[in-house]
Amino acid sequence: MTIQNKKDNRSSVLKLLLLITNVVLIVYTIIFAFSYSKSIKEEKEKANIETFKMTIESMKDVSNRYLNSERSALREWGDYIESQNFTFDQTVDYIHRSTTHTDRYAHLVDLETLDAWSTNTFQSLDVYHSFQDLEDNTRAIYLGNLWTMYQIDENYAVLGKYTDDSTGVEVVSVGVRVDLKEGDHKKPYLLLRIIPVKSLQEIWNFPAIYTNAEVSLVTVAGGYVIESPSMEGNDFLDYISTYNFDHNEEKENQLKEKLFNNEVLSFHYKNAKNEKCYWYYSVFEYWLTHSPSVISDSGGISRSFSFPDPGYTCGSRLRWYRTRS
Repeated sequence: MTIQNKKDNRSSVLKLLLLITNVVLIVYTIIFAFSYSKSIKEEKEKANIETFKMTIESMKDVSNRYLNSERSALREWGDYIESQNFTFDQTVDYIHRSTTHTDRYAHLVDLETLDAWSTNTFQSLDVYHSFQDLEDNTRAIYLGNLWTMYQIDENYAVLGKYTDDSTGVEVVSVGVRVDLKEGDHKKPYLLLRIIPVKSLQEIWNFPAIYTNAEVSLVTVAGGYVIESPSMEGNDFLDYISTYNFDHNEEKENQLKEKLFNNEVLSFHYKNAKNEKCYWYYSVFEYWLTHSPSVISDSGGISRSFSFPDPGYTCGSRLRWYRTRS
């Protein structure tokens, strides 16, 4: 082999080594860039999730204060009515005259008969009788909440959602017991402060980055109190089971147990559009919510809560309310 051939071979080997080195460097750079990009996306997703949770907690606090203020106003009504030894008619007239908001009024309910009257329209109501016709679990929750409000003053339950048959408006309510003068004795009633559903919905405002956010309230049994527009099925558990468990009873019971025994949870379930969603559960005397998932079906990062893809949606955002019944 000539000296020239040796030089050529050495040059070829050097070129090959240089090429291999460049390829390795390029592959390493690609892997590093991909890993770095994935890490940045994951950190961004974590930050967005934490921001979402903080948003829910803030909304929860606002809602809790709102319902507490409604019940405080109701308690003031009740204290004044009892201090003045009002009769039934005087109570209806007083509340009607003292109500400053046209959509705020009261129902007086006789829990022995479920007869009721509205201080807004002065009409008798049939809606509380209709609770007797509800499905067993739902009936137990509604009637249980009525008695909880009647018997326990230091705690409160929220009754609803139901339709005020004197106005056709969907409402929820909080209540306290009042004893009204009736002849020589007093008769107990449940005084309910009526809260239009739309009044609650108006305070549930997500930041603009959560363009598809919705809110619902459901009972501990999964029944809808205030469902969001995209919720469907008989109740929340039925909705989740339909699109995730195919009504597997064991999995339904596992979810029900988790919700009952935990104050804060987060998990992923599909919605009616077969989109995987991030769900966040937080106790608000009690709440649950969900938001678009950051996990795609293949397990990779797909979308953040900032919704960079305007076409990406993820159904409802559910917030859980658990009654004390």
